[in-house]
Amino acid sequence: MKKTILTFLILLFFLSCNKKDDNNVDKNSTLNSFISLTAENDTIFTGQSTAITAVVDGDKVTYAWSATAGDILGSGSKINYVAPTCTPGNNEVKCTVSASNKTESKTIIITVL
Repeated sequence: MKKTILTFLILLFFLSCNKKDDNNVDKNSTLNSFISLTAENDTIFTGQSTAITAVVDGDKVTYAWSATAGDILGSGSKINYVAPTCTPGNNEVKCTVSASNKTESKTIIITVL
């Protein structure tokens, strides 16, 4: 009985030591380079939106988007940025591209009038 419990505890210990991939990055993914981040319009009015596209050279990469103000709609390599309705100014939209070999980020400024 003690051997069974000890074996179970050792097995449980080794299984819990596996590193979890919190970013959901495919282990077979590769990122060669983050080529560009461009907006359809870099100046928009409050409440308006513009398409933003990330161009990468890689395979099975993941995209993470964020903005200092406003909303990000969509996912993947092309999203829509919606400007806030009450906050004009310069807003940063950031895209982080991740693969098993590396992570790269680019930021673009959208001017909201």
